[in-house]
Amino acid sequence: MKKLLLSITAFLLPFVILLSSCAGVEGQKSDGTKENTSETTATATAIATNATTVATNETTVATTTGEPAETVHTHIYGEWVTKLEATCQRMGLRERSCQCGEQEWETVERIQHHYVDGICTLCKQSDTAEFVPDYQPGQENTVGSEDPLLHYTAQGGYVYFSNEHRICKMKRDGKDLQTVYSVLGGTPCNLNVVGDWIYFYCMGSTQAQSYIAKVRTDGSGFEKLVTSVRIWEMLVAKDIIYYTVITENMSYKDYAKEWFVLYSVSVNGGIQKQVHDGAVTELNADATYLYFLYSTEEDAISLCRIKHGSTSKAELLQNNQLRGLTLENGRLYFFLKDRYDVLAPMTLASIASNGGGYKTHGQLDCSYMPFQVIGSKAYFVGSAAFADSEEYYDADFGLIEYDLNAKTFRCIYNNEDFSMEFAGAFDLLIWETYDSMYEKIESIGIYDSKTGTVKQIKLS
Repeated sequence: MKKLLLSITAFLLPFVILLSSCAGVEGQKSDGTKENTSETTATATAIATNATTVATNETTVATTTGEPAETVHTHIYGEWVTKLEATCQRMGLRERSCQCGEQEWETVERIQHHYVDGICTLCKQSDTAEFVPDYQPGQENTVGSEDPLLHYTAQGGYVYFSNEHRICKMKRDGKDLQTVYSVLGGTPCNLNVVGDWIYFYCMGSTQAQSYIAKVRTDGSGFEKLVTSVRIWEMLVAKDIIYYTVITENMSYKDYAKEWFVLYSVSVNGGIQKQVHDGAVTELNADATYLYFLYSTEEDAISLCRIKHGSTSKAELLQNNQLRGLTLENGRLYFFLKDRYDVLAPMTLASIASNGGGYKTHGQLDCSYMPFQVIGSKAYFVGSAAFADSEEYYDADFGLIEYDLNAKTFRCIYNNEDFSMEFAGAFDLLIWETYDSMYEKIESIGIYDSKTGTVKQIKLS
């Protein structure tokens, strides 16, 4: 969904800037500097001499075209008003308003527990409560997610996901559904689970209200790790959090420093380190390396890897048709797509994680985003037939399983409510049915690759 939002935001951005009533002033250049001609200055001065201030927070600005002067509004906010008191178990929320009706809000940090004789007098929680893991020894993840962009992952016998402002978990069969943690003033996404911890990105309405945080799988120990950041992808590998940053309005002045630049930080917080310049996408990792696609401003695309803790990049493959990336059993799988022929089928190919052993696996009619490989099966949204086969026009369309060895297809889900977007969660595929009227997830679909079964789980 975030990838779709990126395309929509990039398309609408010029129109939003043009129509904004508080952002721009007529008579300015696109870079924000004023026109500097004597004629412009004289005209502006003459008109401004007769201008009248409309209100204490409005300024009359003259135009250089002889048109009536326009009024530019500057927000003047009142005092903060508490909307939700902070407690020792949740953050609070406060807001303030401008006389024009514009509102601004921010979260208030949780207060500290007040323990007396080992019991908090506020919430009655014991300070000696022992954390109980929800996985068996040996089941814990080394890498926190199969998809660094969406909000599903799994570990042991549990599936973790975000729904509205909540981080939830449930068993693979849909039982024991529970809210782990509620986030105020934002939406949790980019979920990663490694051992006892859930790592996530809270997307606020502004960059200042957005942050990377962690919380235990039982909802305790919440901690912010990186504040005031806009990110796109986030992937936790062992004790490192990798993330790519974007600018507040999805635009950039410096491609290498502002457009999907790769950073890292310890899972315990601390100093953030730039690992690679922009534009980095399709993060994947194993216990040793981080893998990704890198695109220059001239659209030269390469598949790269960096050893954990290093910034030294190795280029494994360069091809301007590279699209999508997933890692399975020591091989990197990707699509090759002709950028000038949108109707041409895509070739599914792979290389070993060290860059050798290049293979192709057939020409498919499908979307390269998302796709996943589990064992010897590839999963994508598209047609259950080869693009150039006689069976193509009669084949099912939906979530497809493609056997890389037998070259056979199977449609595993083609319900009309299918959102056409799924996330890989190790040996699971997960998708959601979204209720647009009530703006919440209605149900979650889970495909278990081990049993070959689909389960639709109602959340309401």
